Amino acid sequence: MKKPVIEFVDFTFQYRAQAKPTLNNINLTIYEGEKVLTKRETDAYLKGQNAQGINITINGLTVREEADINKIANTMVRKLKEASLGYSSVGGMA
Repeated sequence: MKKPVIEFVDFTFQYRAQAKPTLNNINLTIYEGEKVLTKRETDAYLKGQNAQGINITINGLTVREEADINKIANTMVRKLKEASLGYSSVGGMA
């Protein structure tokens, strides 16, 4: 059985400027392996356009834009260079 990774029970949300809640008593469970799409992603999927663009998922990391790929590649190159020189920087991706 898959385990829940996100769960809302009787969740209510209201913006300060609003008189009534935007979300009221929402119950939601998202299980391991399930995906949540934005409205734009859902519309594209339903129209059969889900193959367009870049969407790579690696251990929970989702890459959707070329800029993300460049950032990851640049970080990998930097880390490989650091490893070959015997030192490393502190922190994650730059």
